[in-house]
Amino acid sequence: MNGLLACALVLPLAGHAQTAPQKASPSTSSQQAAESQSAEKTQMPAEPGGHVYLQGDGLIGTGPVLVTALIDRSDPASRAEIPYLAAMVAQTPKVTVDIKELPLLDRNSVELSRRLVAIRLHGGMRMWEEMEYAIARTTLPVTPERMDAQAEKLGLHDLAGLAHEKDVTDYLMDVRRFANGLSIHSTPVIMVGDQLRLGLQTTDMLLKTLAKARMPGE
Repeated sequence: MNGLLACALVLPLAGHAQTAPQKASPSTSSQQAAESQSAEKTQMPAEPGGHVYLQGDGLIGTGPVLVTALIDRSDPASRAEIPYLAAMVAQTPKVTVDIKELPLLDRNSVELSRRLVAIRLHGGMRMWEEMEYAIARTTLPVTPERMDAQAEKLGLHDLAGLAHEKDVTDYLMDVRRFANGLSIHSTPVIMVGDQLRLGLQTTDMLLKTLAKARMPGE
């Protein structure tokens, strides 16, 4: 993958003959349990509604924590946050990042967010990841037109039209209601467990907040 975000999809296997169930030996059960734990660490689940998750498996930390990031694509600090989140995921086990589009700055913000949500819903996680990588590495201003052209290269046609489908609008309205409920009016906003952080968070800052979120009684 491109090194920005890690993704593993688990697909059902087809074409294998079914056999009668057999009683598993203790060693087989232990092996299956280990394989199941390994699969849990590498899957990237996709929540209905287009939320995309990053799954990490590293050396730091002890328990599962949900990190929610609200970002505006016209905000340079929001765009800069994505690599820091990806680096945190790469270094930390049992952490899930949910990136939510929260366009607040201007109409351009809304159009960019609409397109990224449309890519998630209609192009899939892999295409969304490719678009994220393209946004992160470009030195040009990120515009709806450039995003449309990039989507064509990736194989998704009429992104401008898909961006105004009802499912995209519903998603953005859900995120806006979520943000309003927390009185959030700027981006980026990072929620690490029960810890709320405003503004750009570096990987070191995220790891410190993650450690605090995992402390008993905090």
